[in-house]
Amino acid sequence: MKTYSIEPITADNFRPGMEHKEGFLVRYRPHEAYGWLSCRTFATISEAEVFAQSLDSTGNLSL
Repeated sequence: MKTYSIEPITADNFRPGMEHKEGFLVRYRPHEAYGWLSCRTFATISEAEVFAQSLDSTGNLSL
């Protein structure tokens, strides 16, 4: 199972309260029954990729 997903922010996946209206979102913390448990937004793809690389092998934030 993939531990994160990077997607462009679109009208379909934008939700009120997101920090960025344009850019990229990273979905992480996968759950077998519920899908992605967490999501963060970023202005650029490079910021999103740096964040994704900071996740541990299960998709959780590294401490």
